Amino acid sequence: MLKRNRNAPDQIEFELDRAQRHARETLQTLPAGSRWQAYALYAAGPAERLFRWHDARPEDERYSYSPTWRPVLQDVWDHLAGDRSA
Repeated sequence: MLKRNRNAPDQIEFELDRAQRHARETLQTLPAGSRWQAYALYAAGPAERLFRWHDARPEDERYSYSPTWRPVLQDVWDHLAGDRSA
C-alpha cells in the first residue's frame, strides 16, 4: 500500500504553483506549431520523475500496474528525440 503525504508543506505548494505558472507562460509564448512538442515535454518530465520515485519505493509500496506504462513513456521520449516510428 502506498503511503501518501496528505499534509504537504506550504512552501512545496507555493513552489509547485510558481513552476506551473512559469511553464504555462512559457508554453504560451511558443509558436502554435511548436507547442505540441513543448506540451509533450511538459507532461513527460514529471511523469519520468514519478516513475523514478515509484521505482525507488519498497516493493510492497509500489502499484502493480505502474511498470506497464514505462514502455509508453519511453515511446514518448523516443518520439521527442526524433524517432517518428515511436
